[in-house]
Order: sequence, then structure tokens, then C-alpha cells
Amino acid sequence: MDTILDEYKLAIKSIDIIEEQFPFVGMATMGVCYLKIRVRHGTPVFLCAQRSNNPGTTITNGVESILKNAIDMLVERGAIVSLRKKTVKDFLLADRFEEKKRNDLARFIANKAIWIEHYPPSDETPPEGAFALVKFDSMLHPRWSFMSRQFAIDACCLEESFLDIPDSVIHHEDT
Repeated sequence: MDTILDEYKLAIKSIDIIEEQFPFVGMATMGVCYLKIRVRHGTPVFLCAQRSNNPGTTITNGVESILKNAIDMLVERGAIVSLRKKTVKDFLLADRFEEKKRNDLARFIANKAIWIEHYPPSDETPPEGAFALVKFDSMLHPRWSFMSRQFAIDACCLEESFLDIPDSVIHHEDT
């Protein structure tokens, strides 16, 4: 477990999560994506894949929402924990700075994380689909760098299987 965000005395634990239908709010509509998260040595790696039958917002247009929801899920599943004991002051001020804390945590995780988007094969992508490394600035605005699958594996020091997504999940009919 590695310490993160010293200001809040939080730590992040190793975890593996796969969500085949991860819902998110996008540009006025809900979207659904495939999301895989792996945390090792305090570094989160996210693989967010566009489902071919997504009924709403694309992962590109919903990436900020997906990021914040994914971080919330890490907190809910116990991967991000407090290292300090709760005091009366903590209870009294719990909601007062909640949004600031959530945004600070999102910025910290986004800065430390590896975020890869995958788009399934289509008329507009190569036969293996398209991959993009997403970097977030201090205001959580994303920048995409498109790359091949092999470049993503090499540049992000990932094992090849991390980018494997079953076709049945990407092309699933029920959302």
C-alpha cells in the first residue's frame, strides 16, 4: 500500500476490478462502457472501452465523468483508505469540503494514473480497434494520444493480456 495525498493522509491498495457495463453520465445522456482497473504499487491503470452498442454518450465525451465515477468505485471498494483516525472534528467537517476533497483526489489519481481508451474495430478504426492514452491536466481536461495496441503495451509497461477484452462484451446486445 502506497501513501497518496499527504494532505488528506490517504493510501491506495492493490486491486483488480472489471466492470463489463459501467454506467456514466455524459453529454445529456447516459453511456455504458467496459472498465478494467488495476492498481499496483500505488499506480492505477484504467482501460476504458467503448461498447459497440453504447446507447448514449461516447467514452471520449464522458471521460471526465467516467474518471470520477471510477475513483468513487475505488473508494467504495476499499482501495482508497484513510490512514488517520477519525476525530470529532472529522465528523463535524465531513461534508463541508467534500467536493474539494473529491476534486483533489480526482486530480491526484488522474495525474498518477495510466488511462487507456479502446474503441472497437469499425469502418473508422484499424482491425484491432483504436487505442488512445489519455492524460489529464490540472483542471481534469483530457488530451488524447492515439497509438497502436503494441505501442500502448510497450509505452505503459503492460502485459499484453491487460488490453484483452472479450468480443462478446464489446459487442454485447443488452445494455
